[in-house]
This record gives sequence, structure tokens and C-alpha cells, in this order.
Amino acid sequence: MQSKRVLVVDDEVKFRYFLSMLFTRHGYEVKVARNGEEALEVLREWVPDCITLDMMMPERSGLAFYEKLCLNPAWKDIFVVVLSAVPKYVINHLLEIMKLSSGSLPEPAACLEKPAAPETILETVAQVMQRCADA
Repeated sequence: MQSKRVLVVDDEVKFRYFLSMLFTRHGYEVKVARNGEEALEVLREWVPDCITLDMMMPERSGLAFYEKLCLNPAWKDIFVVVLSAVPKYVINHLLEIMKLSSGSLPEPAACLEKPAAPETILETVAQVMQRCADA
């Protein structure tokens, strides 16, 4: 059985390490990126099944990365779990604003506010992966 792939995108080094260890210990293949720009570089070589995405990052924010992801035919079907201090209602509002320039962008597969319990993160990503398998 092939392991599921997760790309962790977060500018906080300790949180990246925490998520990387959490997913690795539960059988996921993991890559990490410090910001949206680095995440785009990773995607050019390695396509994950799911991305955990922080919203507030330097160089290319999570929102700018999400827009690029959704508009690229090769990446638009990758499930995204937003894991950020930004509340879901703010993310949804920002996506509505982005419709003016980008057209309609889908909502992420899930949104969790930091800090989220490890069990909640794992359960959410597993549910997203199951949706992928059922599709």
C-alpha cells in the first residue's frame, strides 16, 4: 500500500517540525515548505494528496498560494486543509473578495484554527484523504 502524501506549508519552524513528525509517525510521506513560494517549488517536483496550509506567511501568503493552486489544472484537485490562526469566516470572506479578480475559487476541504489538537488534525486529514479515495 502506497503511503499518502502531505505537503506542510507553514512559516513557523517548530510547527512545521511538529506536523511533519505527526504525519510521518502515522504513515504519511511528508514534505515541508516555509511559505507559498517554496510550496510552489515543491509542487513542481512532487504532488501531494493533501496540503496543510497556513494563511499568514512571508514571501507568498497562504491565500496567494491557494489562488495559484486552484488556478493550475495540474494542482487544482489537491485537497487543502487550512491550519491557521485566521478564522474560517475570514478565509471565506477573503475568497469572496478574490472572486473579483480570479473568478470563483472553491473553499478549502477543511479549515482548522491554531492551535488544533493533534488528534483533530490527523482525523481531519484522514477524512479528506478518504474523500479522495472515494472520489
